[in-house]
Amino acid sequence: MTIKRTLLRIVQWAAALLLVLLILLATVLGFFMAQAGKRESISRTDAAPKTGHFIRTTDVEMYVQEWGPKTGMPVVLVHAAGGWSGVWEKTAIELSAEGYRVIAVDMPPLGFSERPQNADYSRDAQAKRLIGVLDDLLIPKAVFVGHSFGARAVAQAALTHPERVSGVVFVDAALSLQPSKPSTLLNIVMSTSLSRRAVAAATLTNPLFTKTLLDMFVADPESATPYWVSLYQAAMNVKGTTAAVADWLPELLTAQDSSVSSNPDWFKKIQAPTLVLWGDADTVTPLSQGEYLASLIPHSQLVTLPGIGHLPPIEDTSGFDKALLAYLNQLR
Repeated sequence: MTIKRTLLRIVQWAAALLLVLLILLATVLGFFMAQAGKRESISRTDAAPKTGHFIRTTDVEMYVQEWGPKTGMPVVLVHAAGGWSGVWEKTAIELSAEGYRVIAVDMPPLGFSERPQNADYSRDAQAKRLIGVLDDLLIPKAVFVGHSFGARAVAQAALTHPERVSGVVFVDAALSLQPSKPSTLLNIVMSTSLSRRAVAAATLTNPLFTKTLLDMFVADPESATPYWVSLYQAAMNVKGTTAAVADWLPELLTAQDSSVSSNPDWFKKIQAPTLVLWGDADTVTPLSQGEYLASLIPHSQLVTLPGIGHLPPIEDTSGFDKALLAYLNQLR
């Protein structure tokens, strides 16, 4: 057998193997998409816990939960990717016991809030929805707490509506202020609706993946207890969740856009007292990003939580609450 024929045979075998792998991958992803279709069978209004209520913002109906006295200093909690208002319950109870009025929101497309018909999940659109929450609740201004991806909407709100913001807390913020090299493979996957739906069905909206996903973000997997896993799964039966998350994925994975909260120079304009609260063992948004963010904002303080990863409210609820309360008490 000649070298040429041998190489041809190797190439043919490699191509056949690749085809088999692609077929297997397509089959697995198709299975997860089918499972998502069966699971997502309840309307968001029927599925929403009765502990919260719906309010109308700029373009969607938002699901919010409230704790504490109406006369207390308002604190708006904005969850990370994959979360919803319910993941703040322990912190909200702690803050409300100290007299704060706590409002936790479900940021579209997550949780039980309505998804915008135009699938606009830009930083500016999300910030306007947060301000719309204040408008509906007749709250002149509030302290905004943004965790991870939720920090984008908070930052945008603080920069475009400073008169409505009395304080800002960035928790392991995923703001993407420092340039990063885009992934070619990721761009390919994100290029079609079908591929995005397949990825969402296999990961973010797949209850079989929730524990694994949380483990990827915490420093100690033991902190991702069944309690937290079940909380993160609470809205996975809402109709259209996978499709909506697929529409949102490009925004989630976009490093920077044209919004002011993508420009580091704009953060120098934030005048509200700001807490930058970070887990020092965070490998998703490393501490260096928190240090950089704090260096940009004039009236900011950086507080680190030792041995904690990307999800401080989960990994060290008491330590997180203590640090947050210390900051809030300074504003009174």
